[in-house]
Amino acid sequence: MDCLRVAVQHASATSQLVHLGGQKPLDKCLIKQHFSDRSLLLSLLRSSSHFNNISLRSFSRPQRMQTDSSAVPPNHDHRKQEPEITLRPFDLSDVGAFMTWASDPRVTRFQRRGPCTSEEDARRYLADHVLPHPWYRAICVDGRPVGSINAKPGQGEERFKASIAYRLAYQHWGRGIATAALRAAVSSLLEEWPHLERLEAIAEVENPASQRVLEKAGFLREGLLRKYVMLHGKSRDVVMYSLLATGPNSDDI
Repeated sequence: MDCLRVAVQHASATSQLVHLGGQKPLDKCLIKQHFSDRSLLLSLLRSSSHFNNISLRSFSRPQRMQTDSSAVPPNHDHRKQEPEITLRPFDLSDVGAFMTWASDPRVTRFQRRGPCTSEEDARRYLADHVLPHPWYRAICVDGRPVGSINAKPGQGEERFKASIAYRLAYQHWGRGIATAALRAAVSSLLEEWPHLERLEAIAEVENPASQRVLEKAGFLREGLLRKYVMLHGKSRDVVMYSLLATGPNSDDI
């Protein structure tokens, strides 16, 4: 019975092929639509004299494309490369970069000094205040200044402590750069000033982003100081943070 069924299928298929072969030009897509059995179709095409002009390659199974492993470089890392964050002293040639944050009201909103109004104003501030400062550094991302961080040491009997402050260009907010820079500054200060026992910083109550930076860098929130600073003609509440050179810096104390 199986042999008979195959013979019937073969005859029927041959008839269909002959019918289709009468169409000029021969439509290969049409042939494919009439035959679900690919092996039977190829067998008939090989044996039929009507279709010698048809390339059997048109009806063969598509070959899977081989992946060229040599095209992928070894140890290739598709993850986004982290920027290099470094600190260095300022130079007068940094005035252009300095202006990108020193002239931005969004950055200077929580600073005692207002925004720089011109490049000459920024150059004068660099020359008179930044360069002579005991510890004032540029925050650099891949070598380009994008912010600043400074530490003011205590005087006389209070030289065991220092206050720290920072600011960052607006386009770099929210990327962890300020936190990384603050950690690097703490490490440098404790090494350069071995007499330090305490680093402290204040953040305005209305500036939760700065508070998060301090907490991520290991500073401990000590408490609220009411009407503690004068900012743009108005007294403001601030939160005091500290980090000790030795001893616990956590809420567990």
